[in-house]
Amino acid sequence: MNNIILKTLKFLNRIFSYLNGKTNSLINKIDYTDSVKISEVEYNTNGRFYKFYLTNEHLLEHKEALKGLYTSLMNNDKFRDFGFYKIIIITAIVNNSEYNFHHNVLITNNTSFEDYYDEVKDVINSHYGKREGVYLSRSVPLFKVFVWNMDSYRNKHIKLTKSAVKGKVNLPYSKTLNSKTLNSKTLNSFALRQTRGFHSKSLKSNSHLVANKSLFIRFFNNFIKPIKPSNFDSILKGFATMDIETMDYQNKQVTVSISTAYYNSGLKSKIFLLDYNLFKSDSNMAINKLWCDYFNFIKENIHLFDTVFVHNLGSFDGFFLYKALCNNYFNHPDSISTIIDDKNKFIQVSLQINPKQTMVWKDSYRIFPVSLKELCKVFKVDGKFSDYNSLFHNFNLFNDSKLLDMFIQYSLQDSISLFKALDKAQHIYFGDYSVDISTILSTSTLSLKIFRQNFLKKEIPVLKDSEDNFCRRGYFGGATDAYKCYGSYLHYYDVNSLYPFAMLNEMPLEMIKYHKDMRDVKLENFFGFCLAEVSCPNHLKIPLLPYKKDGGTIFPTGNWIGVYFSEELKEVVKHGYKVTLIKGYEFSKANLFNDYIQHFYNIKKFSSGPERFIAKMHLNQLYGVFGRRKDTIQTKLIPNSELGSYLAKYLVKSIIEINESASVLLIKNNVNAKIVQKLNIFFETDFINPESDVKSNVAIASAVTAYARIHMVKLKMQCLNEGIDILYSDTDSIFTNKPLPQNLVGKELGQLKDELNNKVIQEAYFFGIKQYGYWFLDDFNNKIEQSVFAGVTRNSISFEDVKRIFNGGVFIHKGVLRFFKSFKDLNITIKHVDISVSKNSGKLLINNVFIPTEIINLNHELDNRPLYLKLKNLILKNLKLLHSFFTRD
Repeated sequence: MNNIILKTLKFLNRIFSYLNGKTNSLINKIDYTDSVKISEVEYNTNGRFYKFYLTNEHLLEHKEALKGLYTSLMNNDKFRDFGFYKIIIITAIVNNSEYNFHHNVLITNNTSFEDYYDEVKDVINSHYGKREGVYLSRSVPLFKVFVWNMDSYRNKHIKLTKSAVKGKVNLPYSKTLNSKTLNSKTLNSFALRQTRGFHSKSLKSNSHLVANKSLFIRFFNNFIKPIKPSNFDSILKGFATMDIETMDYQNKQVTVSISTAYYNSGLKSKIFLLDYNLFKSDSNMAINKLWCDYFNFIKENIHLFDTVFVHNLGSFDGFFLYKALCNNYFNHPDSISTIIDDKNKFIQVSLQINPKQTMVWKDSYRIFPVSLKELCKVFKVDGKFSDYNSLFHNFNLFNDSKLLDMFIQYSLQDSISLFKALDKAQHIYFGDYSVDISTILSTSTLSLKIFRQNFLKKEIPVLKDSEDNFCRRGYFGGATDAYKCYGSYLHYYDVNSLYPFAMLNEMPLEMIKYHKDMRDVKLENFFGFCLAEVSCPNHLKIPLLPYKKDGGTIFPTGNWIGVYFSEELKEVVKHGYKVTLIKGYEFSKANLFNDYIQHFYNIKKFSSGPERFIAKMHLNQLYGVFGRRKDTIQTKLIPNSELGSYLAKYLVKSIIEINESASVLLIKNNVNAKIVQKLNIFFETDFINPESDVKSNVAIASAVTAYARIHMVKLKMQCLNEGIDILYSDTDSIFTNKPLPQNLVGKELGQLKDELNNKVIQEAYFFGIKQYGYWFLDDFNNKIEQSVFAGVTRNSISFEDVKRIFNGGVFIHKGVLRFFKSFKDLNITIKHVDISVSKNSGKLLINNVFIPTEIINLNHELDNRPLYLKLKNLILKNLKLLHSFFTRD
């Protein structure tokens, strides 16, 4: 009887999944404009574009909200009459801060919501949830939609100007900035203070020359090659460190101190403080003067260092630094450049001091992703010697000489301790691997440079765009899933260096052949990536193959089509999956990483301190560099009158509105081909960036993660075959109800270690991905509670609260510190917010078992039939099951 009930509920879940997947067909009949309404309309006369503000009164989820937004716009006369062809960009406004929702897309007055949503859903889903420090999930109360009339651009030749900054005055580089050059007018005319994006030089030429140069660049940059240290690399470069302290002023953080440390015949340090008396009369002037003093110091000492490390440049300090450079070098927009990643984090900020010298600020956290306190501990240097005082966040400290002195000492120690740790690291890396950390940008690029200089024996091809786009569809993360909700007397195991172990397998190297039709290709004879039709047996307790759904990865049952690495398909076929190959790319095989992995694993295994830290870090970071997206982001200031030209050509991630006359675009370096083709436009100029061509090979990164999942599949299936239940699986760990067989446990690569050293988990609850809590007894019989919930500090939820969540309660984590960062005005606001945690796995829970989501991908000929016929087909397929259920005794 229980089996019949289970099958019936699974059938009902199938219908629910199907209807959920067909939401577009249903929501057309619903009027969402009652919930998403146009509240305000603005017209920019300089840029000739509209801004529509729409309120999401019922806080609908993103798809439903977009449906209401789109319907409201299409029913608005101003919107429809503003040209037949339109480009729109949508921004989400949360807590007075703005966040990009999706890039520029072209629509017409006849574009359906389904066609529009198909263009933007991947962008929205891939970043939905936590974005730029804010959880957007049901919390977007206000949308702003930019709209441009593109009718006049159709079938046109468009010329982009070489320089977007008009009428700039070039002051000599040697001119010293001082407070006399600053005034309220210049501080408020932000349009002239900008920024020119990294690698954003324009190349004016005929289109065929541009095309030939593109081919030339691609031909000579299409391999990742072994390299040898140059003579220049034999000398360590000098560097400095920087740290800023901020305070809240008018609900925004402002800089009050800048500290720096550097080497000049010994360790030196210096601090720059806000002139508080000036601040009280003119806050903008005081803040600009503070940064002005720091920049003058930088210029005077460029002979000592040309790199400055900041520990958290990307998410905090970079906002203040970048804005200050714009303010202080408004007459030199071409002297400022920046690299920003796809999460709006600063990777690098540069200031050209003179034609031959450039100062570069880099994020040391991207190289060593641990706290400053932990970094000092790892490299065995003195860290902070005093704790943070809450009075340091109050302007009254400038009136208290004793407190101010304490603040100065506290501020200086961050820069000093960071310098000591990085100096130690620089000498270790230089001595062991002939690599200077001041020449790289991240752990991944550091790993890649070590790999290329010391271990790479053959050239690795860089995939073409078409190959990259195809293989990237098969790039999944770890096999994280919940199978049972509650368990007692459990064991917790973790795989030793799972990804490094996966890297010991043969990797895809050279693309041999593109198979347009794989009906005659056998899976066992194929090595590469293929589009395949997949069928997962419904009886499988633990589904094994990942599937991308709504911006996340699930492990479903059912039928679907997706791109996968051949070796993962070969593994799941052993366990009942049926696979039909459609098309794909075939690759040659090569062992690329064995020497690199064995080198660092031996160090990790037998060392301690910084050596072990370095080894562990590089074991886990190298593969990711091969998965980097090939497009980079550049910033560019342009007059609003030229916005349409850039939006018609480039994929614009976001717009920073400066004023009525100028804006900053965050542009991806690839052309927005869909818009160019639909408008049939031709551009007389182009931008060529040979240095920004990212060297990656996503086939390798995807293969590594697939091999890691394959290893977990083998582990899970052995457990099930030996009667061991698995309650929860993370990327490289599992929770089981029995101890694992001894052949699986050990210290070697790929073996498992007992995370709790033979201690047994007394009770545990698993609600979904990254949502669980448990407790155990330590050696002294003390109760140790652990909890992991995404968005909440680890171990901050007690087990009693975990139980309340299980019983339907909601845990409110009060006063969580959140940083709200806006790229609209480059400001940061710090607020304490309440975070709610509730049970929401997204799957059915029956008798303590999570029922896997079922994907229903009906045959193509059935897809064109009416909805009721599709449902009828499903019901008929399960008629016998329903009959046996309803006629039971």
